[in-house]
Amino acid sequence: MVDHAASMMPAQTEQLQEALKHLSQRVAVPGAGAAAELQPQQAARLRQSCQDFEALFLSQMFKAMRQTVVKSGLSGGGAGEELFQQLHDEAVAEQTCRNRSLGLSEIMYRQLVRDIQAGAR
Repeated sequence: MVDHAASMMPAQTEQLQEALKHLSQRVAVPGAGAAAELQPQQAARLRQSCQDFEALFLSQMFKAMRQTVVKSGLSGGGAGEELFQQLHDEAVAEQTCRNRSLGLSEIMYRQLVRDIQAGAR
C-alpha cells in the first residue's frame, strides 16, 4: 500500500505545480514595476487564488492520507463510495480554507503581495 501511495506522489506534485502556475498567471499585475500597488479587485483575486490553492493542497493531502488507511470492508465500497469520499474531502478542504484554520493561504497572500509591491514576479 505504501508503494501505491508513493507512485501517486509525482502526479499530485505535478497537479500542485500546475495550480501554482495558474495562480501566478491569474494574479499577474500588468506593467508591475518597483512599488507596484494592487488594486482592490486584484487583491481580491489574489486572495481567492491563494484560498483555492490551499483547498487543492488540502484535498490532495487528504487523498494521500486516505490511501494509507486499510479498507475494512464494512462499507459497500465501489466507485460511488470513492466519488463520495473525494467530494467530501474537497468540501472539507474548502471549508477548512474558508475558516482560515490552516493559514497557508494567508501566508501565501502576504508573501505574494510583498513580491508584487517589490516588483518581483
